[in-house]
Amino acid sequence: MAEGCATSLRGACLYVIATPIGDLPWHDQVAASRYQAVLRSVRHYLVEGERVAKRFLARVFSPQFVEECTFLSVVRSSPLEWQNAFWQWIQEGNSVGLMSDAGYPGLMDPGAEVVAFAHRRGIRVVPLVGPSSYLLAAVCSGFAGRGWLWLGYLPRDRSGLSGAMHRIRRYVREGFACFWMETPYRVLAHFREVVRILPDSMALMVAQRLLSRDQWIRVQEVRAWRRTEGEAPIGRAPTILGVWQG
Repeated sequence: MAEGCATSLRGACLYVIATPIGDLPWHDQVAASRYQAVLRSVRHYLVEGERVAKRFLARVFSPQFVEECTFLSVVRSSPLEWQNAFWQWIQEGNSVGLMSDAGYPGLMDPGAEVVAFAHRRGIRVVPLVGPSSYLLAAVCSGFAGRGWLWLGYLPRDRSGLSGAMHRIRRYVREGFACFWMETPYRVLAHFREVVRILPDSMALMVAQRLLSRDQWIRVQEVRAWRRTEGEAPIGRAPTILGVWQG
């Protein structure tokens, strides 16, 4: 029986697997020995992208190991298709691995629906320790220890973003630090608009390229961001932003 699995359903369970998010070696981002011990017995995977999942497992084990595995993308298949495959694998006594392309599945990446399905069917869910860009940014913000709100992606249009910023200011007044994500190709325009809207005294965090050699995290008041806006090395990279009342 694979480590950590339930005794029901022939010992099969769902492993929630975090994959690397930066350019540091995978074994520096995860509990490598546990990954190898657990995943050595797993041959069935529900994934975001098959190519990325295969590349990761080839690094952890070998290309030969990957050839022995079955992969199904929850993005490219219908819900009925992946649910039927998942349930069949479990009933046959096979544990299943769940992976997104980067970081933990289920927060902003595909995967939450798979975990929810597992709970409905009584399948044990076992997370493996690994990188989460949201958690890494939050604990490095200095906002940690209070109530947190994760807001995902904010609206793209100016009026929708202005409304979101209004709600965020209310959440902060109520005692919550707020965090959200922006895509590489929109982040600079998004940052400029956020700095324009937010009040001077609010603390704003920007975190980019986490767990990379050129990782960059900065926290300062909005008024300071305005003064140094042209000097901030904000590039085209996935970005976590956060605010708190400084």
